[in-house]
Amino acid sequence: MSQTPVEIALERIRQAAESGAETLDLKELGLKRLPDELWGLTHLKELHLQQNELSEIPGDIARLVNLISLNLSNDFFQLFSNNPAIESPACLKRSLNSKTSLL
Repeated sequence: MSQTPVEIALERIRQAAESGAETLDLKELGLKRLPDELWGLTHLKELHLQQNELSEIPGDIARLVNLISLNLSNDFFQLFSNNPAIESPACLKRSLNSKTSLL
């Protein structure tokens, strides 16, 4: 039996949490939303979310305080969050660590 995209993402998040990995690859999974478990990975420096079906990034992204690179290319953004502080890529970038590169 094959895993669903969410199950794959949760497994990768679990592995990153256990290993303390600084990079997490969740690209090309067809995710429509990000699992809440992701926000506990405060040690992450790189997060690859490209080529999913994401339409928003929750304000919880700001909890990833060590994030340096966030790749959102080829996702389907219509809005960035229900958080009024994050209404566009520029606002999202301002809400993240000042060293974060938004791709």
